[in-house]
Amino acid sequence: MCNLHYNIAIVTIESPGSRINLPTVELSDLPECYSLQPRPVVALGRDMYSKGFQMRCGELVRRNSELDCTELLTCTCDVSGNFIGGPVMDSERRFLGITFRYEETTPFLPVEIAARCLKYYKKSKTLPRVRIRGQALHMLSMNSLEHLCCKYAKPPHGILVQEICEISAEKCGGVVVGDIISELDGITLYSAAQFTAMLLDKMEVASNPQNTLTLQAVVRRPTDQTIFVAKLNVQDIASDECEGSFQNKSVFKKHL
Repeated sequence: MCNLHYNIAIVTIESPGSRINLPTVELSDLPECYSLQPRPVVALGRDMYSKGFQMRCGELVRRNSELDCTELLTCTCDVSGNFIGGPVMDSERRFLGITFRYEETTPFLPVEIAARCLKYYKKSKTLPRVRIRGQALHMLSMNSLEHLCCKYAKPPHGILVQEICEISAEKCGGVVVGDIISELDGITLYSAAQFTAMLLDKMEVASNPQNTLTLQAVVRRPTDQTIFVAKLNVQDIASDECEGSFQNKSVFKKHL
């Protein structure tokens, strides 16, 4: 399996005589009550030469990755190239995501997205594209968050819409850049990965262009402090339309 949108691959490792003991872990969503606030985590990997098991300790941090993917989380584990593609786990041995590598911090792809990449590859070898890109409010800079909080009696929650794919703007129920999507079909939103995962799950119902699924999104508009319900369309599209979708772009080139 190779998914170039998220830059991950799953490979089969042949080990004659079972020289390498490879444990398995289930790719399951984090509990709804799971906090993404700072907590101890570890990154795991194997040395490519000695096959020795390696571990680096760190902390889940409230920081956006500089890679062009809003779903990525960040930890402080000091990893080398051996750790790329390895798991990030918490102190309860819970699988949190798959490591990438950057300069000062370690970004990783949340388990919710990794699991769905595998799920959709097994089903159709493609991953549906999400036409709305946003960031969880608790991941915004303090200045941006303070500016939003000043407009509401209680701190808002949800996903701040940062971009909408131009060919799908009319299908977003009136949602515009700068709006806050706080709920989706009655579920409170707390992370960009959760938002993406919910939309991808709905794609199983919308399996052809004639089968459109509508989601109810509770939207807050900070500019005039209004709240409204938007209908988001989840629909399969023609392959040529995918060219107008968002593409995650690697920034590693400038560091080579």
